[in-house]
Amino acid sequence: GVTKISNYLLSKKQGHSFVVLVNLRNDVAVECDGKTYSVRDSTLLDEPVIHPGLSKEELEEKEETLTKIIKTNKILTYNELSAEPVEQEFSSVLTPSELADTQKLQTLDMQYYRVPLQYDTTPTEQDFDDLMTVIRKHGFSEEYERNKTAIVYYCRTGKSRTTLALAVTGLVMCHLRGFPKGSNIGEQERVSCPNAQYTKGDFMIVQKLVRILPNGQQVKREVDFVLDECFETMSPMHFHIREVIFVTYNKIIKAKSEAEKQQLRRQSLDALERYIYLILFNMYLRYDKKIKWQRSFSQWMREVAVNAGVFELLDNLAFYDFEKVPTLFKTMNERWK
Repeated sequence: GVTKISNYLLSKKQGHSFVVLVNLRNDVAVECDGKTYSVRDSTLLDEPVIHPGLSKEELEEKEETLTKIIKTNKILTYNELSAEPVEQEFSSVLTPSELADTQKLQTLDMQYYRVPLQYDTTPTEQDFDDLMTVIRKHGFSEEYERNKTAIVYYCRTGKSRTTLALAVTGLVMCHLRGFPKGSNIGEQERVSCPNAQYTKGDFMIVQKLVRILPNGQQVKREVDFVLDECFETMSPMHFHIREVIFVTYNKIIKAKSEAEKQQLRRQSLDALERYIYLILFNMYLRYDKKIKWQRSFSQWMREVAVNAGVFELLDNLAFYDFEKVPTLFKTMNERWK
């Protein structure tokens, strides 16, 4: 995959002069004889074993340990979850980092990064800063038109984490190069039906945030514009960071158990918080553009956003639109513990 992507982007037809690969996975995965394998719990084969909070160094250390085990043992693998597992031996076992290093021997115009993001939950402020570090290094140029760098993000599913990283990058690039037509209030917007109010992100708590931010409606509109553009480029995946909020919450009606209802509530609130954070990040990009973002997003949140009451809002996330007695998960408080 890495070889094909790099060669494709660096081809004369595509016209890129440099490729940046950013691995967003927070699980342990290795490539064995050309196929990617991840570690799974035998009782929960649908999802890989994830490692929330581990740094890229810690994840890479686990992957290096796994390669040593695989090289010296027969490993039980599933090529299809519906099929029986088989014992296999592999002649080639590489971590994602080693795979990138191998590719760099063939493609000098390439750089690899690991920015582990947790699956389907709100990224931390540090996650935004880590993405910004990569973008600043490769996406900032005094002559933006001549910057031919291609930034490629990838995760396990190619949905939530990849879309988030694309949105962050898209917002930064728009602030550097200018937002195109369609990004201003009143210009053509994507039609979201049914329940257009909610699929467009107009929840009560989002509107409250918009009211406390300077020019808040325009800040939100710019985020919506970038998210719609991301969706259009990956429409076969049918994933939209903003629209998935209401889609997930609406599934509660058909949930078969209280546990499933609670899980869906939590997932929809995580999606709502992720959307709110993108709006806050765009406000940061606007606010600190004059100093070329020398201050990190984390610092801005604690030096500027705190004064607007943003943390009080984040600590009381709920769907006040639908619930008479909202279920409050207090997601920010949980992260602070």
